[in-house]
Amino acid sequence: MAITEAYFLGAKNIGDADVLAGIAADYGFERAEAHAIALDPIQHKRVEQEAGRSAAAGIRSVSHVIFGGRAAIGGSQSENEIALHVQEAAPRSFSKNRKGAY
Repeated sequence: MAITEAYFLGAKNIGDADVLAGIAADYGFERAEAHAIALDPIQHKRVEQEAGRSAAAGIRSVSHVIFGGRAAIGGSQSENEIALHVQEAAPRSFSKNRKGAY
């Protein structure tokens, strides 16, 4: 949400490592570590791979969130809608973890 707010409301360049590090620092992350991650080519590759997997799975919106490996919501949703999906996904995820499925 902070990155979205910085981009849409603050007109900040979220492609800039300094901007991303500042946003991360506002939320308790170490600024230097966040800056290094934002510039890390290995992290860039990981994000590109994840974007490719998401596109292959039919995801076409930002934001798009997958809960418990099943329930997904795309686009802008209310807090109530997101909470509902989290509640629906949580029991499945926790029971699978207890059974050692993951």
